[in-house]
Formats: sequence, structure tokens, C-alpha cells
Amino acid sequence: MKKLLLISVLFSSNICFTQNNAQAFDWALNPGANSNSLKALHYDSQGNLLVLASASDSASFGGNIITALPSGSFPTTNYYIGKRYANGTSQVVLQSRNGATNVFSNFSDFNVDANNNIIVVGATSAGHDFGNGVTLSNKGYFIAKYNSIGTAQWAKMYNFGNPNMSSFTTKPWHIQCLPNGDIVAVLKETTRFAYIKLDANGNELVYKEYTITNTGSNSTITSSQNNCYIDNTGAFYLYYNTIDMSTTPKLKLSTVTNSVTTPFDSVSVSNTGHAGVSYLLAFRPSGSKKYFKGFRGSMIDFAVEANTGNAFLNWTQYGGQNNIAPMNMINNNAGTFAQTYTGIIAVDSLCNYIKKTNDVLNVTQQIALKSILPIGNFKLIGTQKTYNTGDVLTANTQTYSVSSGGLFVWFELDQNLAPNYFVAAPFYSTTTSPLPPISNYNSKVAVGLSWIATTQTTLNINGTILKANDKNTSFPTRYTAPYNAIGTDIAIAQFDRTLSGSTASINESQNKTINYILYPNPSKNVLNIELDNLLNDDKTVTIANILGEVVLTETSSGNKFSINTSNLKSGVYFITVTNQGKQSTQKIIIE
Repeated sequence: MKKLLLISVLFSSNICFTQNNAQAFDWALNPGANSNSLKALHYDSQGNLLVLASASDSASFGGNIITALPSGSFPTTNYYIGKRYANGTSQVVLQSRNGATNVFSNFSDFNVDANNNIIVVGATSAGHDFGNGVTLSNKGYFIAKYNSIGTAQWAKMYNFGNPNMSSFTTKPWHIQCLPNGDIVAVLKETTRFAYIKLDANGNELVYKEYTITNTGSNSTITSSQNNCYIDNTGAFYLYYNTIDMSTTPKLKLSTVTNSVTTPFDSVSVSNTGHAGVSYLLAFRPSGSKKYFKGFRGSMIDFAVEANTGNAFLNWTQYGGQNNIAPMNMINNNAGTFAQTYTGIIAVDSLCNYIKKTNDVLNVTQQIALKSILPIGNFKLIGTQKTYNTGDVLTANTQTYSVSSGGLFVWFELDQNLAPNYFVAAPFYSTTTSPLPPISNYNSKVAVGLSWIATTQTTLNINGTILKANDKNTSFPTRYTAPYNAIGTDIAIAQFDRTLSGSTASINESQNKTINYILYPNPSKNVLNIELDNLLNDDKTVTIANILGEVVLTETSSGNKFSINTSNLKSGVYFITVTNQGKQSTQKIIIE
């Protein structure tokens, strides 16, 4: 049986090979089909997990069969959303191939609103029948809303003013829902994108179209892999990676209205040193500029904390690169950077540097997360790269050494962006790899991974045996050569992040937030603190500047007290209150 480990950050010379507590693992399933793919994972408000996946012949989601319709003698691809209920039962909620007219349509992404309605986005080259009388004709990219049981409500088509589109971007959409039910979508192609805002009934509130030109090549505009690109105000964020060897790389944005292109804004990177350039673009809810920044390096992923607007940059920067803030804050060296860095950088809603993960000389021990998902108060969950034999993972007081084969893990970072613990699944195969989709509901975490049936006919996840679908001849539709070539399988597993391995336990109270208020904020001479949960024993209060340097520390036994801030320089600070293993951080401004 494969091992699942929760490993909590300081390196120890005593390597432990401890089997994980089985309670940390809830379940695993293989959604099925040859050459399949996992598009997205999202929990609804009741803790049910929704899965968007594809099938190129037949699939079985919890015993529900999905079949890809043929086009002539070869298979098309069926896209479906399955729901794995918290009680353990499963259901296929909807499919893209619900009729012969839908063969040439795809679902590329989805999200769930506060009322558990399902918002699906995709593309069609021949129109689409969503059912329930909802149809679209012609070619283009679509947004469609279904209710929680998969009944279509409405659909909208977008084609950038080109009704004769002949090709489509593979994953053109980013889709997210605001608490009030509004839908925020970004539709993107190689050199242009559109910001679209709809209300819950499908009425268009905002449509803004932009074009991008730059001095580099191999450029890609994208956003969060887990659709965490807007805050609760509706502000949205994108990033743009490119390869650019010019002296002053520059990106230009223009707006497009009725086919008229108007220069909008531009951003430059003034220093050279490496080919990679990444631009961070932030827009207000109206679509106007909030801030544009350019840096040497590249982003692997990006996510924004909805309640605060704090953003997390999954960042890679190479030695010898010069940078401007916030990236030059990594080593506090005023603009030069001598070593490789891979990790997470946190900035506030105006792109002011807040904090980062530690940059470690041993790259294998850096937090090179494949995708990230905020879970509040600066905490993150992320899927990790695949580790190899001999790699050592550390988090808190435990360590784990990979003895053989591959290793798939997901990490949780605490409010200081330090690894709090992680789950490690040693599959002993170099073909098993983590996938970007990850979702969280309370203590539950759902992750996805891929594996190759030619090297693994089965996959053992903590005693649950998953069977490779191309080895499973019970599926009703099997295509002949060359369409029956063995492809990639996917698996989805759920874990409980509050449970640990058998050698140590995670005290969940350490992760609870201390509730307190600060006033006045901004403050000039005196800052008052009131705690509403009446904590016992001494409370430690620390104030740090934007460089992470602690500038003031005080201790108090009361639940209402004041701090003299008259000696602090004007600026942005972060105040942390700690008591009995719990802590919480808030931003303050000193005038």
C-alpha cells in the first residue's frame, strides 16, 4: 500500500518514513476514459465536489457512463461535469454531448456561484443546444448557466466581432462568480482579451475589449489556474509572460470599440539580464487601469485573496536579474539579485510587497508549487511538483525522504507563507504527476493527478485501487486503431487537511484566527486594540514594516490595550497578535 504522509518546516537530521494516518485520506476515484483530461475542480456551498473532465470514448463517473459521440469512424470528445456528494454518492450532472448537434463544442472551464448554480464556458464551431430550450447558433465562445441539477438557464455567445471563426484557443476562458451572483469572465486569445461582466440573469453589465502588443515572443496572457483572479469588489488581475531580450521590454495595451483601436496604456521593464519578462495587470471593476507592473522573471500561477485583494505570485526569478519592487525585496538588496528564487510572493491590492516564502539554496526544497489556492489570512494550498528519489521534503518538525520512484504532494502554507504541513503520496512511478486543479471546502482538499496506463495498470492511493481505463474493457464504446491508442488517465483524491500522520498531529487551534479590531486606522500616535474573544494569558503584539522587519514588540495581559506608535515612520505596517499558538495579522497605516 502506498504511503500518504502529512509532514509538517525545520529540517531535522532524523529522516522519518512514517505511514500516514489513514484518516487523512477520504477517497479517490478515476473519472475514466482513454486520453482524458481534468479541466477544473470546485466544491459547492454544501461540500459536494464538482469535476469537469473529458472523455474520448467512454467514462464511468461513480458508475454513471459517459460516451463520446462518433463523427464518422473516429471519436469526438465529450465534456462532462460530475458531482461527488459529501455522502459518498456520485452523479453526472451535465454533458456537452447531449445530442448529435453538439459534437463540435467543448467545455473549457466552469465555476459555481453562491447558490450552487453552475457557470460553464467553452467554444463551438457549429452552434450548441444546451437543453431546456437554450440554444446558440453560429461559431464562437460561449458562457452558459445551469442550475445545481444541470438544467440550462441561459447562454451567451462571444466571437470578438468575427462570426466566421475557424479556430479556437484551447482554454480561452477564466470564469469566477462574485458574492452577489454577478459573473466575471475573461475571454482571451493570443494578442487580445475581453473583460465581461454579467448579472445572475445573463444581462451584460460590462464588456471591454483589449489588444496587446509587446517587444517579445512566445507570449501568453493568463490568470489563476484555479479561477482566483478577482476580489470581492470585482477588481480583476491578469499576468502576461513573454520572452524578451530587448534593452527595455515594453508591453502596450489598447482598447477596441466598434473595430476602432485606441491606445490605452503601457508598461516597461527598465533593466535587462534575462530573457523572461512577466507583466502583472490589475483592472478596476469598470475595466479601467488599477496598476500595471513589469518584472524580470516569470509567473507559474497567480491568485488573489477575495476578501482583502492581497495577491500571491507563484514566481520564478533567475540569478543575475535586476528588478524593481516588489521583486527586488526578495533579498533586500536594492535592485540586484544574485541567485535563483522559486516561491510565493505576496503583495497587497496596490502591488506593494508584503512577504515571501524563504529562498533556499537547495532548489529541491523550495516551494515550487504548480498551482495555488488562497484559503484566507495569507494561507495557501498548492499542488507541488513531482519529486524524485533522494529528494528531502521538510515542513515544521517533520521530514520525509523519497526512497524510490516519484512523489506527488500538496502543501499548505501558513500565514507567514511557511510550509505548515503537506500530504505526500509516493506512487513509485515517474509517470504520475500532479495536475493544477485543486479545491478546498472547510477542512477538505481535493486534488488531481495524471498517470500513464502503459506503465501502471492500477494506482494504489492509501488502499483504494484505481484501474487504468484502457485496461478496462467493460466500457461500452471502444474505438479501433488508431483511435484506441493508450492515453493518459486521471485520478481525483480528497484529503482532510486537519489530520496528520501517526508521528505528529496538527493542532487545528493553531490555525484559528484571533478576532480583534484596530482603531484608529490610519493611526498617528496611539493604536488601540480590542479582542472580542477574551483570550487568557499574555498576548504578544508585533508590528513589522513592508520588508518584514519587526519594528515594535509588546506584551499585554488584557483584552483591550493601546500601543504608542509615535516613534514609527509614516507608512504601511502589519500588526500580528499571538496567543496560545493562534495568531492573526492585519494591515495598518501610520501617518
